Amino acid sequence: MNLYLVRHGLARSNLEDPASCPPEAEFAPYETENSSLTPQGVMQAALTGERLSGVRFDAAFSSPLHRALRTAAEILSRQEKQISLEILPDLIECGTRPYLQMPGGLLRRIWPLVGPLPAPGEEGIPVDPGVAEEDPAAAADRADRVAAEILRRFPGEENVLVVSHGGFLHRYLCQAFLGIPRELRSRYWLSAENACITKFHFLPDGVINLVAVDETGHLGEMRSREPFDL
Repeated sequence: MNLYLVRHGLARSNLEDPASCPPEAEFAPYETENSSLTPQGVMQAALTGERLSGVRFDAAFSSPLHRALRTAAEILSRQEKQISLEILPDLIECGTRPYLQMPGGLLRRIWPLVGPLPAPGEEGIPVDPGVAEEDPAAAADRADRVAAEILRRFPGEENVLVVSHGGFLHRYLCQAFLGIPRELRSRYWLSAENACITKFHFLPDGVINLVAVDETGHLGEMRSREPFDL
């Protein structure tokens, strides 16, 4: 399997002053804990889609948060063959509290093939307490579930896209896919810039080829930050 892990584009919640970039009017009611992309973030997602347009994805997964869904939709809209986008609540960012999910009709304006979402309660979408409290053990459990499910479902040469968040990707999910023991994972944090691409190639003999980490060359002047000095 070829696995492409992508962090969402620059979101309003990533800005020092989110008020400096108001959300699009139709998304404004859902901004609490469910931040949307900035115009730069939309462009980053589009550039990531262009970079991956030559990859024929067999499956795509996203966090249920708007910034990840919009990024995934921008990528998938540049595929030659349209595929559905499956929502995995376990891909949500660490520290997320209950939030108001956009209605299905509005989500499908972003991507018509978006999958089903959890039903909101009176106070919005419920979030596992371990996620809200940013409990490392709960986050590691989520990462292990995601890795196990994807590795089980795609044992061959499939191309799989996963769009999630910086904290969850670089602190937990990459380590889970690499099979790093849980007691050692806090020592290995892979960088995850906005709209970066990290690629794994899982070989039949169990070897894992880490092809790219935090690749942002496709973003050019749209990078959120300057490349790290080596």
